[in-house]
Amino acid sequence: MEKGAPLCVYVSGTGSMASEKLVEAYSYGRGYSIAFASNESRKLYRQPTLQALEEASAQILARVRKIIEEWEPSDVTVVGGSRYALFAGAIAADCNADKLLLASPMSQLSSDDLIPTNSPLGRDLVTRMRQMLPEKWQDLNILLKDWAPEHQLHVLYSVYRSVDVVHSTYLEDLPNVTLYPHESWRDHDTMPLLMSTGLLQKVILEKVPEKAS
Repeated sequence: MEKGAPLCVYVSGTGSMASEKLVEAYSYGRGYSIAFASNESRKLYRQPTLQALEEASAQILARVRKIIEEWEPSDVTVVGGSRYALFAGAIAADCNADKLLLASPMSQLSSDDLIPTNSPLGRDLVTRMRQMLPEKWQDLNILLKDWAPEHQLHVLYSVYRSVDVVHSTYLEDLPNVTLYPHESWRDHDTMPLLMSTGLLQKVILEKVPEKAS
């Protein structure tokens, strides 16, 4: 990490070691530092109780806050995808990040219509998340309500996946949100698209305009 450089906090639902290495390799020499919360966040939704989950999430949030305090970045962008967009939103709000960049996000858990009909795994996962996650994490519109007016939200998704379209456009009424519907990518995993289009670097290095006092 470079002290004072823009910081990317990476929290991704695809967060395999291979994905992290790909993001790390892509980010090398591009003018920003990167911190991974993926290893910890992958275990987050597997905690046996709500109390255990809250304790685990508190440890991750404390780690991110410590990194920000020690490295004094010029600004902070939290990057998340899929079901981990909910926790990425929690990190952005908790740490007062300047920007939040989401790829194919799961934006809320209340509607069964937003679960793929051909995915028993998806239904089981959402049921577990409803039982496990603190209520304030279960809807990004609520979670980001106080954060969004002073910061920037960017959302990338494929127009060919109806569930992703609904989850992404659900966020369109938040202040300072930019949606990036993509017409040539048909997959749920849009993290590679963030890199191939240059959007990852663009958002991280983009300066947030200062608010008038």
